[in-house]
Amino acid sequence: MPSPPSMSTSLETETVPNVSTPITPSCSRTLDLNYNIYTTSRHIIALESNGKPIDLLHSEAMSIATSIFSRSPSRFTTIAPDDNSDSRSISTAKKKAITVDGVTLCYTAETLPDPPTLSYKTREALEQLVKDWTSSSFVTIEGVGIPLCLWKRVYSWTRPRVWDRIKDQWGKFKFIVGGYKSFSSPEQFWEAMSLPTTASPGRRINFTSICNILRDLRKERDETDAALAKEEYSNEFEALFTYKKRGKQYMLKKAPDVARRYRLLKGITDVYWDKDDQDTDNEE
Repeated sequence: MPSPPSMSTSLETETVPNVSTPITPSCSRTLDLNYNIYTTSRHIIALESNGKPIDLLHSEAMSIATSIFSRSPSRFTTIAPDDNSDSRSISTAKKKAITVDGVTLCYTAETLPDPPTLSYKTREALEQLVKDWTSSSFVTIEGVGIPLCLWKRVYSWTRPRVWDRIKDQWGKFKFIVGGYKSFSSPEQFWEAMSLPTTASPGRRINFTSICNILRDLRKERDETDAALAKEEYSNEFEALFTYKKRGKQYMLKKAPDVARRYRLLKGITDVYWDKDDQDTDNEE
């Protein structure tokens, strides 16, 4: 077993003149830990002094260093993200991995680049969005393009502040791509969006209008399937269309919830927003 880590600390202190009684120096917030575990490693960890004596800070630092060495939590360790940090962990250097086209890529908050601002304002551009969703290189990791559909996975936990900034637009892109793919052909999609198939590819489109039409179609489908559920499962409805919350059982009442359960029972898997709803449930 390797020997325990050695540690050096660098503390800045402030002295107060004209005080006759011993004082406790006020230490800076940054503690620099250097230790050797097979290879030389370095961690810079922020600690709050809050008037603690230097020997207690030293004890805390040693506890953290030991926990890093043993890969177990330290009794002094608390996770409190810095307001200016993109990371939700004690160290922004924590590696994440994602597989794209069979290639496993590793990244951290420091190596993950800022995503560009994207705009799809024409019919031709929206059709390009559908392609970009699964194949694009606006963001790259180790030289490999990360398609739009994976942005949530790479940004939501590694760089949460960036994700907060882009998630609304990303959600609209996902909804529109799902709606576009739910039609048998591009012509059927544009016809449903009240845009003539003869319209110029460069004609500007209104994302809000498209989202509203897709929501109306979603509502209509959910209401239809909810009605079918009550008709086809009238004798079993109370047994099959329920959910548990805090140990109690409740009936599903909202049409979207009833419709989703109905499609699950019938094995219907081609309704794109059901997967979106399932993702939301898992996150909550």
